[in-house]
Amino acid sequence: METLVILAVVVWILFKLVQKVTSKLYPQDSVKVQEKPDTTPATDAWGNYPKAEGHVVLFEQFRREQAQRQQAAKEAETFYRSREWRRLRYSATAINVAYAGAAPVTGW
Repeated sequence: METLVILAVVVWILFKLVQKVTSKLYPQDSVKVQEKPDTTPATDAWGNYPKAEGHVVLFEQFRREQAQRQQAAKEAETFYRSREWRRLRYSATAINVAYAGAAPVTGW
């Protein structure tokens, strides 16, 4: 028990010694912080939107992209319901059955 107390005191003394040495080597106010002027560019990282009024442009761009995605999804849906897709799908299955002997998914 006595050695534990001595060890704790020695560690505390070393800690205080290291604190003193570091405070001498690296003083608190050695470097004054300078205020930097606002040098942010007028656009964001992608270069798309101006600072203040750019939020309106940003939302317009999101809406435009969303409308394009919805239109592409509708076109894809109509294509997959069309006769051309059905004809292409059946011809690819027929070719696969002719050469491989079975359908790729069902195995018939």
